[in-house]
Amino acid sequence: MKSFDLFFDNVTRSRAHSRLKTIKGQERRNHEAALVDCVTRAFVGSMPRRKVLKLVAAGVTGLAFARLGLRSAWAQQVCNCNGVSYDPVTQCCTTAGVQQKHPIVDLAACPNRVPHEGFVAVPNGCGAEGGRKFPERFGRVNFKQCCDPHDICYGTCNSNRNQCDLDFLSCLLGACVEGLGVLALIAPRLLLTCDALATSYFIGVQSPKGTEAFENAQKEACDCCGESTCGCTPGTCGTFQVCATPPGSFNCFCFPIAEGGGACSSDTSCSGATPCTSSSQCGPGSVCIVNTCCGPQGICTTVCTPNTSPTVVSPQTLITQGGATASGRPMQ
Repeated sequence: MKSFDLFFDNVTRSRAHSRLKTIKGQERRNHEAALVDCVTRAFVGSMPRRKVLKLVAAGVTGLAFARLGLRSAWAQQVCNCNGVSYDPVTQCCTTAGVQQKHPIVDLAACPNRVPHEGFVAVPNGCGAEGGRKFPERFGRVNFKQCCDPHDICYGTCNSNRNQCDLDFLSCLLGACVEGLGVLALIAPRLLLTCDALATSYFIGVQSPKGTEAFENAQKEACDCCGESTCGCTPGTCGTFQVCATPPGSFNCFCFPIAEGGGACSSDTSCSGATPCTSSSQCGPGSVCIVNTCCGPQGICTTVCTPNTSPTVVSPQTLITQGGATASGRPMQ
């Protein structure tokens, strides 16, 4: 009977403890709900708690993405490249326009290539990757010891292709002498045959197929550009950056644009400026700048090429009152 009473007491205590946890859990949730309601009223008025929680969840997710090196769509930085919007994380603004950062699509459009982080060139022996293979040995001569470094040279960002090929030929000819040893002296025709084979390998890498192999390797080994920003940081009237001084023109400045980010734009008179809400309304070579000295409304103005070291314009340079334009030029 005592053991039964003890068992009953344990069950009763366990149920009571579970009930207490449920009550405390409910009290905690009620407290959290009240806290969210309080914060909601303080910051966003009468926004429902559910919507606030969704915003918090989105913020936490965005933070997690940022820590993982990822960016959600709403966190993307929008920049302007001669009137075209682009993302500086995945794209580059070049003289040829917006280019994909990696893998590179057009090497000629990316003159300022930099090594792609984490890329490691992997040799594949003698022959094109995924294509025809060639003999890696000629008797005791080992050509693979030359083919692999040549692959790595091609897969090294900004390597000199001609130097890669000349080093390849030198290695092949040296391999003939080293591999044949004394036979190179007593059987010169054998050495000539080996040298001819080595030369044919060199001619192969100098061919259009070799050009294609080099360019494909460089596209994987390089980024079109290094870490970049929009090229200018938009400010407010009195603090705009000077981007460039085109010949025969007034300075152009880094203005905020309607799509977000900044663009270097030439001066425009406030009077007679074309109003806009988007750069698409301004035509080729123009953007819609906002929050200028003309006011918050958008106006169309032409873009200009930024220099490499923008300077900040002082308030004295940009007149903010008395009928000033976006660039400080008096209204016409």
